[in-house]
Amino acid sequence: MKIKSKLVFFILISLMLVTISQLSSALEPELLWKKEIPSKTHHVSFAKQSGDVIFIHGDKKNRITLIDKDGETRWQWGPDLELCVLDISISNDGRYFVFNSAYQLWVRMEKGARYKDYIHYYDRTKGELWKENIFGSSCISPEGKYVFITSPPEWGGPSILLDSNKKNLWKEDIGEIEDVVFSADSNYIAYSVSQFSPEVYLFNINEKNYKKIGIGDITSITNNGEYVGIEIGNHLFGYEFFKKYPPKEGIYNKEGNLAFEGKNTISENGKIVVSHFENRIEIRNFLSKEKIKEFSIQRWEYPKYPTYGRVNQVSYDGRYIAIFGKRTDKNSSSNLFLIDTQEGSLWEETIENVGKNDGISLFLTGDGKFLFVGISKEEKSTFYFYQIY
Repeated sequence: MKIKSKLVFFILISLMLVTISQLSSALEPELLWKKEIPSKTHHVSFAKQSGDVIFIHGDKKNRITLIDKDGETRWQWGPDLELCVLDISISNDGRYFVFNSAYQLWVRMEKGARYKDYIHYYDRTKGELWKENIFGSSCISPEGKYVFITSPPEWGGPSILLDSNKKNLWKEDIGEIEDVVFSADSNYIAYSVSQFSPEVYLFNINEKNYKKIGIGDITSITNNGEYVGIEIGNHLFGYEFFKKYPPKEGIYNKEGNLAFEGKNTISENGKIVVSHFENRIEIRNFLSKEKIKEFSIQRWEYPKYPTYGRVNQVSYDGRYIAIFGKRTDKNSSSNLFLIDTQEGSLWEETIENVGKNDGISLFLTGDGKFLFVGISKEEKSTFYFYQIY
């Protein structure tokens, strides 16, 4: 009897431990806050360390607001009826950010009007540190050390690299730039030159040189620029129209050699790859190419303007993956998915009234602890902020 009792006790304890383990590893993000902005948001930038969100909004792009991870407004600029803002970029710790202000079109058309086009560099604790009379799109490096100012499509002119003290480090006409992505260590910049199908270049900040490595849209970049993810995206129709073979999509190394073919996003530490297929996604170890897990999810098509909306994000180490898409193995209203690659678990959510043509902002903090979702429509925008663990 004692042996049976001990056996039953052992089985019960084992079942309890298994249950506790399953509960502790369950992927159940908590919605910390939801906000509605009474206008369209034109650009959203996310601080990958602090979780701060900064965005441009208003009918005339004339206001900027910074919200912290608790949903509290920490800083605002505008509205300014004469000036508009085209883009904004924030450092990982949320302390530094840059934006460009320019005269509205109707002011530019006035006879004798002088252009007031500036790049502004802000410290949220001290205010504006400097501004420079330059017109262009600005992007700040993860730690706030560099500002890359590029010539936007249809404008022309040189691109410029400044440091945080406004010192000019480099200046050259490299074409009209469509997208800019810094490596997490701020040693490299991947950028695409706007044309029929964007050419992707890798810029070495320390050596001040650049090299073409592929053609398409930038999906991701690893530390030290070792690898860059590139997709053809919405440019594929051009190749079909002219009956040309499109370039291969995939993960390219810094020499421009294809290392991993397909529609892929690579984690910033270079260890995990997310591969997208028609009816599934696969998670793989990049070095060994070994498949870790597979899910019946079809990712939405890559957006036409990737700078303003990426439909999948990967945490720094590749453990957490956020994707907008749909289930392919069953009928489901879910369109937002979160994956824990270490536990092999899947969480799904339905974001109401969101379509593929809406402005979508999807971000994860580097450690994967927080998830931000922004949906922008003509009349309003809705923000969701989740805590994952």
